[in-house]
Amino acid sequence: MRKILLTILTVSLCVANAFAMRFELLKRWQDIEWRAQPQDRLVDYMRLPDGNLLLAGTSYVRQERQYEYRRWWLGISDPAMDTLLFSRVYGRDDRVIAPQANIRVTSDGGYLLYGKINRPPRPGFQNAMLKVASNGDSLWYREYPSYCVYLVPCFVSETSDGGFYVVSGDADTALFEGADFIQIYKTDSLGEVEWEKQWGIGFEHPLHPYSTLVLENDDLLISGTDWTFGAPYENGDRVRVHKGFALRLDSNSEEIWFVTYRDTSDYSPQNNPNGWFSDSIIMSDSSLILGGGIDYSYRDRGEHRLWLVSLADDGSVIWDQSHILSHPFGTTAVRNIFKTQNGSILGFASSTIYREGSPSYSLPIIALYDSVGEQLDTITGMHDPPIPDEFPGSYGGRTACDFGNDEFLFRLDRDFYKLYLNQEVSSVKPVMVANDFFLYPAYPNPFNSQTQMRYYLPDAGRVTGAFFDLSGREIARQTLGEQASGYHVLHLDGSGLASGAYIIRLNCSEGVTEQKVILTR
Repeated sequence: MRKILLTILTVSLCVANAFAMRFELLKRWQDIEWRAQPQDRLVDYMRLPDGNLLLAGTSYVRQERQYEYRRWWLGISDPAMDTLLFSRVYGRDDRVIAPQANIRVTSDGGYLLYGKINRPPRPGFQNAMLKVASNGDSLWYREYPSYCVYLVPCFVSETSDGGFYVVSGDADTALFEGADFIQIYKTDSLGEVEWEKQWGIGFEHPLHPYSTLVLENDDLLISGTDWTFGAPYENGDRVRVHKGFALRLDSNSEEIWFVTYRDTSDYSPQNNPNGWFSDSIIMSDSSLILGGGIDYSYRDRGEHRLWLVSLADDGSVIWDQSHILSHPFGTTAVRNIFKTQNGSILGFASSTIYREGSPSYSLPIIALYDSVGEQLDTITGMHDPPIPDEFPGSYGGRTACDFGNDEFLFRLDRDFYKLYLNQEVSSVKPVMVANDFFLYPAYPNPFNSQTQMRYYLPDAGRVTGAFFDLSGREIARQTLGEQASGYHVLHLDGSGLASGAYIIRLNCSEGVTEQKVILTR
């Protein structure tokens, strides 16, 4: 027993600057003196060239039966979010504005607000754009027909001629709670439609777009999820499976290529992967990176992965990487991805955690990858209180924005944080897990012989580690000694063990935490 114990559990101390990322609280929502009434929502944000923050959201007007009437809101704050430099509300008070309220800076220096609106009792939510001058004056407003419900966001990208692509999932009836096909509008610089296209009509399975990107020659890349159905469960219900897709169109709406990834046509109910893409970027070598998630879920079995795929110009796969999260998460996906100064890839992600009899909540995840998708570092932790299951990034909202010089701004619930890459730090405590004894996901997991888990001690104290099989039989226990507050790394060597699932448990004065790991041969 003692020999196995020494092989299994060894621990080494690690300070925060050994990792590639750190973050700190920038501003709590309740501390923002200029914040509006509680019913208002701040949805999207980005850094302006002068360093200030451009903010977008919705302003509450009134509640009438099942409808919540809102107008769009635009604001500019200083980088520290201490002072609101500009604020204005746009639109009429007879519109139902969906939670989506995105913002982008246009090539002429103005701003474009876009999202979904509805005029009750007319069914369905329309795609809408509002062009605003740099001084805040409204220039023009356009609506584009759509029958799809508001949960399917629209996406807008600017073209080289100053026009726009407006893309959303759509359906031929407002009663359908999703999208059947992809609706695309190409407009001029004034928002007038030059052409429109409905792509995917006649498919046996619906398409949901979640990201758009304008490529060279104004080609349009659309990525998302392709819903399909396969073999039935034992009770006869058909299994719904999501496959990630990418569609490339030229500037005249002609298809260049359409590819699905992780084709699951031969899956079984015991091997039921769902995949989707949520964001896309162009790398310096002109390759495309798609970020999203993969879930393998069947009854009490669940495996959830962050997913990155690199594509060549013709849609073929250069590399495909997914990384397993060992906690029993629900829907898991990279929401926003960024290219860093040294060519690595930064992903802001979240997992929805489902608790029987209780509201679901979101666990934020930040992951750093090298240029071929190998995971370099991960930050994850429970937010206190738990984040409601409307994580930033829902409805097309932004999870994070690039602040320049490998600094990033991101949101957890309504609070804002700054993330720093490759900067030495020894005293910053992670706000998300402050005052919490927390064990981070093992990596890799499953593992062949060795894996490691980072954990955080809020206060110095004695730590004990124990190792169990799933029957609860204790295989090994070891006192890891007095340890300082901060980050530590637990290295696990399972070379003397049989394949299977095990539980690693850590005890300290702050409490007990444990995690399941899977050893494969």
